[in-house]
Amino acid sequence: MAESERRDMNFDGEGSKKKNQPRLSQTSPTETTKMKTEKIKGSPELMASARKEGEEEERTLLGFSENGEYRKENIKGDIYRMKCLDRQQRMDISMENTQAYLSLSNSVVEETSDEEVVSNTSDEDAVPSDDDMVLNNPIIRTSRELKNEERLGIYQYLLTHSNNERVERGSIQRVATIFKTSVSIVSRIWNRSKENQNPNMPADVSSRKPTRVGRKRVEIDRDRVLAVPLNRRTCLCTLAAEIEMSTTTLHRRVKEGKVKPHTSAVRPALKDDGKIKRLNYCIDMLDTSTFDSKPMFKDMYDYVHIDEKWFNMTKISQRYYLLPDEPKPHRECQKRFIPKIMFTAAVARPQYDSSGNLIFDGRIGIWAMVKVPAARNSKNRKAGTLETKPIDPVDKKVLMEFLIGKVLPAIRAKWPTGNTRTIYIQQDNAKPHISKDDRKI
Repeated sequence: MAESERRDMNFDGEGSKKKNQPRLSQTSPTETTKMKTEKIKGSPELMASARKEGEEEERTLLGFSENGEYRKENIKGDIYRMKCLDRQQRMDISMENTQAYLSLSNSVVEETSDEEVVSNTSDEDAVPSDDDMVLNNPIIRTSRELKNEERLGIYQYLLTHSNNERVERGSIQRVATIFKTSVSIVSRIWNRSKENQNPNMPADVSSRKPTRVGRKRVEIDRDRVLAVPLNRRTCLCTLAAEIEMSTTTLHRRVKEGKVKPHTSAVRPALKDDGKIKRLNYCIDMLDTSTFDSKPMFKDMYDYVHIDEKWFNMTKISQRYYLLPDEPKPHRECQKRFIPKIMFTAAVARPQYDSSGNLIFDGRIGIWAMVKVPAARNSKNRKAGTLETKPIDPVDKKVLMEFLIGKVLPAIRAKWPTGNTRTIYIQQDNAKPHISKDDRKI
C-alpha cells in the first residue's frame, strides 16, 4: 500500500477501513474564513465580525468549546459506540464477506496474455473493483487461527491475482488486511501451494496443526494417588505436592469429578455384645401385626425422646453490628472459667387427624437445670433469695427431680386427648439416667 493511501485511510464507527472518507467538512476552516471575508468587503467592522465568526466556526470544527477547552467526549463517544457494536451483527458481516470471497475466488482462472493484463489493470483503475468494495468491510475473525475455509479463500484469491506463479504487487498485503492476519502467514500459504508436484491435483493449503493445539492436558495418575497415605490427602496443597501437580490443576480435576472429596466421621467401636443388643432393639421395634403381610416398624407415636445438652454462657469472641455512634459493648469473664448451663429437652413425633390438620406439634418443652432460691444466708443475700446458678454436678438425683417435677407434668398437659396408648420415654445410655425398673417412675 502506498504512503499516500495510508494517510488517506481512516476508520469508521464499525472498525472497518475506508479509503478517501470525507472529513467533517469538505472545506477547511481557513477556507471558510476566507470565503466569508471575500463576501463582505468595505467596512472594517463588517470584515472584523466576519473574521471572528469564521474563527469561531473553525474552533468548533476542530473540537474546541466556547471556553477554549478541547471536547474529548466526541472521540470517546465514537470509541464507545465502536466497542458496543452488536456481536451478532459483526459475525453476520464476517460471514457475508467470507462467502463473497469464496464465490469470487471459485471463479475459473484463465491464462491471459500480457496485453490482457495491461487492459485489465487499466479497467480496474477506472471502475471500482470487488476487492475495493470488500476491503471496506474486512472479515472479523473470532479465533486466532485461520480456518481451512479461510486458508482456501486466501489461496484462491491470490490465484486469481497472479500470473505465472507471480502474485500481483500489493495482493498479499491486501488479502492480509481483509482476513485480519499477517503478511508472513499469507506468504507461507502461497509458497505451500506451489509445492504441489501434480498439476492435475488441487493444492492442499489446509492447516497442518492437529485438532487440539496448545498445552497438553495434565491427567491424574491413579497409581500415584493410591500410593499417597491418607494422612497426606487431607488438603489439595498436600496432595498436589505428593503427586507433583499444580494445585490449580488438581482443583479443576476435583470439579470434573476425577477426584472426589470425602468427609470421614469416626464411628463407634462396637463389640459383639453391643452389636447383638442393637440388633435386638431393632427387632423389638417391628410391628407384630404386620408380620403376615409386610413387616414394618412401629409408628412411634407413643414415644417421647429426652436428652441433655451443655451450653456455654458466652463466647470468647463475639461479633456485633453497631451504629457508628454506638458505644462498644464491654464484656468481662475469666477466660478459662466460662460458666456452663445444662438444658433438658423433650420432643415427640407430631400427630395429625384424618383431615391432615396438625393436632400435636411434638414439642413438649425445654428446661434449664439451674438453682433459683438461695440455700442459706450470706453477706450478699438472705436465704431464699432468687438467683440463677447452674446445677453442678448433674447426677441421677437431679435428673429424677426434673423428670418427675417437669417432664411428666408437661407430657400430661400437652399430650392429645383420646390417646390411650402407653407412653414410653426414650433416653440414651448416659450413666445418670434413670432405669425403667425404678419404683418412683
